[in-house]
Amino acid sequence: MTRNAYEQTQRIKPMGLAGIEACRQLVAERQAKRINCVYMDVFTASAITQVYDKLKDSDKVMLCSFPIARAGEVAVSVIERAKRRAA
Repeated sequence: MTRNAYEQTQRIKPMGLAGIEACRQLVAERQAKRINCVYMDVFTASAITQVYDKLKDSDKVMLCSFPIARAGEVAVSVIERAKRRAA
């Protein structure tokens, strides 16, 4: 398997609880790093953990089934939507 093929399989792999824990560690260290071959910044990792903590158990399973990039998109959009409603 080539490096590009490996990275592609990692990018589409569900993040699972290991991805949530990696996001928590990233937020604690306050430094960007790669999670499942995707560069993750502190803002996105923080958004993922905040949204994950407020979800019901059934929805937590669904968020963990997303690839890390898609989970980041969903979390940021949820937070932006909540900000618009609060304003």
